[in-house]
Amino acid sequence: MDANEFVERVKYYAKVNGLAAAGDTVTVALSGGADSVALLRVLLSIGVNCRALHCNFGLRGEEADRDEAFTKHLCASLNVPLKIKHFNVYEYEREHKVSTEMACRELRYAWFEEERSSIGAKCIAVAHHHDDNVETFFLNLLRGSGINGLAGIKPRNGYIVRPLLCVTREDIETYLRACNQNYVVDSTNRENDFKRNKIRNVLIPAINELFPDFSAGMSRTLQNLQGCNALYKVKVNELRKNYCSFDRDISVVDLSLMNDLEREAGVTALYEILRLFSFNSEQAYGIYAACLDEKSLGKRFLSQSHEAVIGRGRIEIFSLEKTAETETEMDVALLKMLEKPETNSMIAVRRVVKETDENGRISGVDGKNTIALSERILSDYPVLTLRKWVRGDRIQPYGMKGSKLVSDLFADAKYSERQKREAWLLCAGDDVIWIPGLRASGKYSVKGFETTYIELVVLKNVNRGGKT
Repeated sequence: MDANEFVERVKYYAKVNGLAAAGDTVTVALSGGADSVALLRVLLSIGVNCRALHCNFGLRGEEADRDEAFTKHLCASLNVPLKIKHFNVYEYEREHKVSTEMACRELRYAWFEEERSSIGAKCIAVAHHHDDNVETFFLNLLRGSGINGLAGIKPRNGYIVRPLLCVTREDIETYLRACNQNYVVDSTNRENDFKRNKIRNVLIPAINELFPDFSAGMSRTLQNLQGCNALYKVKVNELRKNYCSFDRDISVVDLSLMNDLEREAGVTALYEILRLFSFNSEQAYGIYAACLDEKSLGKRFLSQSHEAVIGRGRIEIFSLEKTAETETEMDVALLKMLEKPETNSMIAVRRVVKETDENGRISGVDGKNTIALSERILSDYPVLTLRKWVRGDRIQPYGMKGSKLVSDLFADAKYSERQKREAWLLCAGDDVIWIPGLRASGKYSVKGFETTYIELVVLKNVNRGGKT
């Protein structure tokens, strides 16, 4: 491939992928190595308005200073504006608890975007080429990646563009020789300390000996995989839309997905939904298996950011952060609310003259949304507590001897996990006297001789039972 062919190939690739064209202003990541130097030269050749950015991480001593000096000289000779930034990588590592490699990556891309935004550049061009893509394929293959990882490096990722993915490292070196353009060499690229370098320096040369057309074959394979991945994403988005719903702070996965898809497809679809909530593929397999076991109802799985709970025909997913922020307790001052009729956000309180029907039941009291309490409670507990349900809570239901787990009442009413978490209990000291919207306790029930009672009415946003 001669220099003109190289330029035309990159120009065409950049055009069909919408990366960069003549007249565009583009920031170019310039290390001084062959790849980035070729990127800068070829973009200038096709008429792109380039602004070069060079990072000095201070990790390679005199070699890093040599690279910086080279980029200054190169940009001055090409009349390209250049910005250089020095980074304290070790400090960033300590503060963010990341590896040196990750620290450099995060620092440079944050700075690249800052500079791109400040001048309104169309994109940030980086010098990944075809061979980098092949290395990425093998890295992801050996890690057990899915199709997204095997599809390799994308031509565009947000503002990051990669115009050189259509050419090999050999093409790049041939182009630079034709331009009589020198460059610097990073000595660490020849070392085999990192997995990528071992793939580059050991594995790929060995494969090339066995398969002389390896590079062309890999190019076709990656192109095919990227097409398959694009189609896969369309289907995944369709499945997410059909089987996953988002409502307030909860997401729900409909387990009819498991009946509608064959097992392997179902597991993969479930993973693609759950990974939105930081669950990995191994956890997705575990959750899928749990959904097949009736004994797993209520079983919980945690990711770094979310909790997934197996429900009836669904998986309910809760944000751990939102759960921590949720209000869990408030006072219900009965005397104060009776003296000055008012409601809090959940319950209305008033004193009522007792009227009974032909069966002796207090009229207008259903024991769910409206309850009647003896006025004895005003002296014993003038201030009640309205709090969230916790596992182990018990209630002595009206008309029953003994107590019952509140969770059993939830199960009888077919409460979802979300309804359980949102359920409020009205308590007098340690005693649960009402599950608003569901059941009242027999404690502080109105006696036959009492002519007035305290009526509590649940408002519309508390503990509405039934399926959701």
